[in-house]
Amino acid sequence: MSAAREIALEEVTVRLDGRSILEGVTVRLDARRIAVVGANGSGKSTFARLLNGLATPTSGTVRVHGVDVGREPRRARAEVGFVFTNPDAQVLMPTVAEDVRLS
Repeated sequence: MSAAREIALEEVTVRLDGRSILEGVTVRLDARRIAVVGANGSGKSTFARLLNGLATPTSGTVRVHGVDVGREPRRARAEVGFVFTNPDAQVLMPTVAEDVRLS
């Protein structure tokens, strides 16, 4: 698959409050469906938030469909949908449906 249709992280590290959430992650994903599996606190949510700019790496690069998320977060958000599992964590609107309509 072309780089324009993949998710690519290059040496991505995320540190919050002095501790590493993700450390040196390099991965290229080009499957139509991808599952991220891990124990609680292993960085799954942080990984997902990196893909549309809700989280930013301390170092490294995140690209989604050829878009550098750090340099063009608005363009990246046009490529990536994000649905919260907890309605209390919605970005702007009170329900998932309203957030999707807004975006």
